[in-house]
Amino acid sequence: LAGLYLWVFRPLFRRLGAATAAAEALAAGAPAPGPAGHDELGLLLARLRRVAARVARDRARLNATVAERTAALSRANARLARADADRRRFFADVGHELRTPLTVILGEAELGARHPDPELRAGFATIQGRAMRLFRRIEDLLRIARSESGQLELERRPVDLAAVAAAALADAAPLLARAGVAAAADPLPALPVAGDAEWLRQVVAGILENAGKYAGRGARVRVEGRAEGGRAVLVVADDGPGMPPDRLEAVFDRFA
Repeated sequence: LAGLYLWVFRPLFRRLGAATAAAEALAAGAPAPGPAGHDELGLLLARLRRVAARVARDRARLNATVAERTAALSRANARLARADADRRRFFADVGHELRTPLTVILGEAELGARHPDPELRAGFATIQGRAMRLFRRIEDLLRIARSESGQLELERRPVDLAAVAAAALADAAPLLARAGVAAAADPLPALPVAGDAEWLRQVVAGILENAGKYAGRGARVRVEGRAEGGRAVLVVADDGPGMPPDRLEAVFDRFA
């Protein structure tokens, strides 16, 4: 038995131990010579080494491909970031360039609105109203450009939400008329809140414009307001088809 162990089993156990260590090294990605020989164990380890070498080559190619694609994606992201910065700068430049002549038009229209002739006063009042609407649009562009660049500035001041809703409805009136959507707003009670009047107006106008785009011709949109539990509640509702239930979760995602 001792001779059988020394001459047969102990060498076999050593080769099995070396094969186990070689398999663990291959699994870890390290070189593993393992036991040599032309018996079944040696042939098995030789095949495992060939498979490991092929896997290592495939992994190297995959890593190279991933690195190449990652670099390309980084370059594309950099180009998009530059394009987005150029777009915001363009909006800001356009807004600044248009504000100056509009200020002059508003000033002249204000002077003309004091003319003794009622027809001229009405004409200048129309010009003043249209110019003020365009001025607010330009301010919206500048405000959006600042907010997208992380420079959002909110001015918390006392403001009447009913007046904000009326201004938003005046802004959205042309789009609603073109879309064939009727707008109705009962006289709202005074709804004093602390907030940024221009941002609030833009939010309400955006909701009204969405109603004009999607409610459908012949629909009606109404604006209601009330005080409730120490809060001011503003409701904008239309009788259009509404939003599909599966889209509700994405309602606040940009451009969704």
